[in-house]
Amino acid sequence: MNKSILNKKFVYFHIDELNRDSITAGALKKELKNSNTKLIYGGRNYFMVVKYFAFLFDAIILPKPHFLRYAKKSFFKNANVIMLYTENIGIIADSENKKMVLKGALDAEFMSGDSDYVDNVSAFCFWGSGVRDTIVKYYPYLKEKCFVIGHPRHSKHALPKKKKCDATGSNKKKIGIITRHTYFNNYNEQSPLEKLALYADDNTLYEYYNTETNDYLVNERRGSKPENNAFCEAVDAKYIYIIIKEAIKKGFEVEVKTHPREKEGTWAKIFEKKGLPVKFIDSSIPITHWLNEIDYLIGPPSSSFFDSVMLGLFPISIENLDERRAQFVMDISDENNKLMEHVAAPSSVEELFDIIENKPVVQYTDALNAVLLEEADYPHCSDSMEKLAAIIVKVSRNNIKKSGLVKWCGISLYLISANMINTLFWFKHWGNKNISSSFIVTPGVSKFIDNLPE
Repeated sequence: MNKSILNKKFVYFHIDELNRDSITAGALKKELKNSNTKLIYGGRNYFMVVKYFAFLFDAIILPKPHFLRYAKKSFFKNANVIMLYTENIGIIADSENKKMVLKGALDAEFMSGDSDYVDNVSAFCFWGSGVRDTIVKYYPYLKEKCFVIGHPRHSKHALPKKKKCDATGSNKKKIGIITRHTYFNNYNEQSPLEKLALYADDNTLYEYYNTETNDYLVNERRGSKPENNAFCEAVDAKYIYIIIKEAIKKGFEVEVKTHPREKEGTWAKIFEKKGLPVKFIDSSIPITHWLNEIDYLIGPPSSSFFDSVMLGLFPISIENLDERRAQFVMDISDENNKLMEHVAAPSSVEELFDIIENKPVVQYTDALNAVLLEEADYPHCSDSMEKLAAIIVKVSRNNIKKSGLVKWCGISLYLISANMINTLFWFKHWGNKNISSSFIVTPGVSKFIDNLPE
């Protein structure tokens, strides 16, 4: 057998949300293309199989430690597990809220007293120094496993090269609208009434509760009180409609990108009935690629505002358009992250369009730069895939003792098993579109991911 094949490294990359995480997976594959490393894509449908082969991979990249709980702890004891967070920014990365940061990075099991999952991790790849420093301060024994790589979706391989020209030749300015209506329009089609019933007992909800130390964190996130969600989403929907109608009247082109956890098509049906010419962006297009094509971004507070600011695109929040809305905002919400201090939040639709007419640009003040550096390692995040590749090399040294032939045969057996999963899933869901959180890695999907980096 060819020596280069026997020396090849095999890395498993868990794509938890196809529409969100594919760009990172594709960017990493591009970074590793000349290193004799095969990056194997997987997702939730493959996790219960890959656990049996975990020890054979040179590295397994997962989004959070709690994924390890879906398998016996022994399966990953001898594996090289790397945590690459899919979201490690905003309110969950605010170093002033230490318990939220610790729980967000290390998960509820660890904070509740079970450290085995975290102890089985070889490397934690945080987006910014704020989270890393908080972890090291309270759990110094994890210091050697903690790395800062920056916002992975802003690596040089992941970002679009330059703004493209409009193929239609239109000179109209484009307003981009983002939605966040996961209560009223959830992708799983659970009715709002059913969600409300889940919280009807009015019991205190905890992010975690450590019975040995009596340490706990009460859940004060957006979503923990559905009635609050209902009000915020209702007024947001109202003003999104008003803004779009007014923008079209003023001669702007309007594009809408719905939240990844919303049901696709609902908004399109609404605006089609209203006769409004709105373009809806395919959910598979990375947010950064779309932001590169528009002139202004408008929506409720979102981590996408970080993407916008880092790309030099001026974001405008609709959170203050209804003065009643603030009383329904939970403490742990995007409305309260540090970036929002630097985002325009007009109190009327007229003021919103006045801001746009003045052609605003992002002002990179020292305060704003400090937030971006602490939470996303901006601007150094352009090298995030290089840093991740170096971490893979570092942790994979533990795999050198395994026979190249044994590893190659074992990985081949996993790939055969994965193909069987593909076949079964394909027959079970014949004719249905791949769901972002529950997809199969067909040759077409693999090619799509490979081609995302420009």
